[in-house]
Amino acid sequence: MIVTVPADARLSIDGEATTSTATQRVFVSPALDFGREYHYTLQAEFLKDGKMVTRSKKVAVKAGEETHVTFDAEDSPAEIASR
Repeated sequence: MIVTVPADARLSIDGEATTSTATQRVFVSPALDFGREYHYTLQAEFLKDGKMVTRSKKVAVKAGEETHVTFDAEDSPAEIASR
């Protein structure tokens, strides 16, 4: 999964904080069964116009596929993303 976030965003996956600080972050899931769809909930917190905002996305992933997710200041407060 490749996640693009604003600079200095805090990002968590299924409630677990990540440690990367880049604007483009790459995550590798544990082994997944082919033919099944898995879901992760991503949450990003970042500054927009001087205020902290939180955005969440539910992301579908499948074994062998690359999933791209983008968080930006124009996202609605809760957005569903799937690939």
